[in-house]
Amino acid sequence: MQVTARNIFLLISLLFFLTAYNLIVMVNQVIAGPDSQASSQTAGIVMLDTVLADPEKYLDKEIVVEGVLQAAGKGFNRRFFLQDKEGRTLEVWPWAPLEVYHPPPSQKERPLVKPMGYFVGRHLRLTGRLQQQRERFVFQVSTATEL
Repeated sequence: MQVTARNIFLLISLLFFLTAYNLIVMVNQVIAGPDSQASSQTAGIVMLDTVLADPEKYLDKEIVVEGVLQAAGKGFNRRFFLQDKEGRTLEVWPWAPLEVYHPPPSQKERPLVKPMGYFVGRHLRLTGRLQQQRERFVFQVSTATEL
């Protein structure tokens, strides 16, 4: 391929077009704000009864659910459930350690990591994805916020 004035012109035109396109996309993102992208990926707060009524609809989609975290079982057989006001429950996978080692006071203090037991009995807003594990549905948490 020969380098000609026409080829150089076409290359410069293409670069100009791509730069202008990227600039338009960035301006639109700034105008829309940071929450617009998140809201298009997140279905918003979904009531537990809605999720439980048709769980296949929410499989592998990021959603937000609210409720009180409950636990069943002991030790490493412990399972966690998010419960709404009517008592309906959705199993959730642990997103925090089950147990935490706290160093003696004589050692340098480290940031406190909250274990799953801390969240039990607390009202939470959980963001994550519903997964199917065999015949049951389990919520995989990406973020947890205490309300």
